[in-house]
Amino acid sequence: MAAISVNKETKPPRGKSIAHFNLTNNKVVFLSLDLETGGEYCGIIQLSGQLFRQDPEDHQKKSFIIVDDTFNEYVAPPDGAFWNEEACRQSHGLSARSPEIQNGRPFITVWTNFCSWIQRHVGTSEKCILCAYRGETCDMRWIWKHCLAPRSQLNIPKQIVYFMDPLEVIKTYKCPLHPVKSKLDSLELGVVYHYITGHNLNGAHDALVDVKAQTTLITSEHYREYIDKSKSIRLVEDIFTTAEQRDMLKKMESLRPVHEPWFELIEGDGFTYTPPRTDRYTGVAGGANWGPSSEMLQLARGGDLPTMFLSVFTIDSLKYIAVRTNNYAYTDWVVPTVRLDRDGNTTRRPILSAIFPKRGESLPANARHRCLISKDKKRYQVTEHFTLAWLGAIMSTGAFFNGDNNCGIDAIYSNASCGISIPFIQNTMPQKAFIFLRNYIHFSRTHQKLSGQHWYDPLFKVRSIINMLMERIRTVWIAGDRVTIDESMIRYMAVP
Repeated sequence: MAAISVNKETKPPRGKSIAHFNLTNNKVVFLSLDLETGGEYCGIIQLSGQLFRQDPEDHQKKSFIIVDDTFNEYVAPPDGAFWNEEACRQSHGLSARSPEIQNGRPFITVWTNFCSWIQRHVGTSEKCILCAYRGETCDMRWIWKHCLAPRSQLNIPKQIVYFMDPLEVIKTYKCPLHPVKSKLDSLELGVVYHYITGHNLNGAHDALVDVKAQTTLITSEHYREYIDKSKSIRLVEDIFTTAEQRDMLKKMESLRPVHEPWFELIEGDGFTYTPPRTDRYTGVAGGANWGPSSEMLQLARGGDLPTMFLSVFTIDSLKYIAVRTNNYAYTDWVVPTVRLDRDGNTTRRPILSAIFPKRGESLPANARHRCLISKDKKRYQVTEHFTLAWLGAIMSTGAFFNGDNNCGIDAIYSNASCGISIPFIQNTMPQKAFIFLRNYIHFSRTHQKLSGQHWYDPLFKVRSIINMLMERIRTVWIAGDRVTIDESMIRYMAVP
């Protein structure tokens, strides 16, 4: 995602836009942008743009200089794209069989060319105002998906800082183009263009034609005095609210490719899969009946629930957790490290970064352990029994509060209105001991590979204990051919 930075400390005069000082100092370039799509599941098929500036010699800001070099390229959608042919026929008339599309390029190539075009005509000290008619509901949503959404591969040129939707300006300030004054039946771009010029907009819904019409609108006497109004211009990063971004991410979920190591099957690719021999439950050898193993059946008949639990979550697993937790809290060395927030400012509390000094190497002056011992904070020796008691308290809390996260885990030690006093838990483990293990429980070593390194495992913090549990689960339950499909293997929609 491209970082967009603007000096927000200098406030513009009352009633003026956030780009006021750049406008008055002739540091602004207007980008009239439009794009055409083939439908929600096809994507962008045409991208067009035109640049223009206010004439620096015109102190009244009434004349503009239009850059002759326009941008206009067609995009070849990826294989398997679904065209909304009816909507395309009624709009721009393009289809998968159109020569422009047949000769089009991948969107990444077109966007790279677009960024190069911006770099050629917009100086590094200039700020660009992206102008898109009705852009917030269409054009900018596509730009956001490709350039601003999490894990997006492309970036917006750094000069593009501001956004302006001429349609919203007309509606907000009731300029001479507003239906109240102009008596227009519609605010469609073609209708507004005819009102300004007296000519029909031939070729409307072609991105380049619409771009030039939008430039005519913005530079006209009916509109130009409303450019520097307080609500006319926004930052690109402020176009969509958090809720709107979350909704767009949800809609994108089914459009993203599946992640590695999975790959999506396409009809006719001829892919087949045969499970390992040990996992086959067909043929002459067959396999055991699915369900609980003989070991688990014997424990279940005896009604020994604690032993059943420990047959899966073994004492060895609890000992492993206890060792890792003791090391994490009292043995590993860390140093405070400055942490920056999303705006680049230093946070109040630093983070503790692990260090691994070699034998005989002196420690930094600020080196420390994660858990500091004091008069008010005793040292706890974590054992397998300590860990088992803590897990029991966690599970009991889930039973008492029925999964109500609003109560908070500390509610088992509270007599307040939102809590419930549970004596057998309080007698098993003091509240401070419970909070200590909740803060420092650890399942792995701290020196693991970083993201992006070879063989990086996103689950490295819990991988060891997961492997232990998976080995035990195989011994107490026989899955047979009844398995659950991993949700990462199929497309689905979910709220991020």
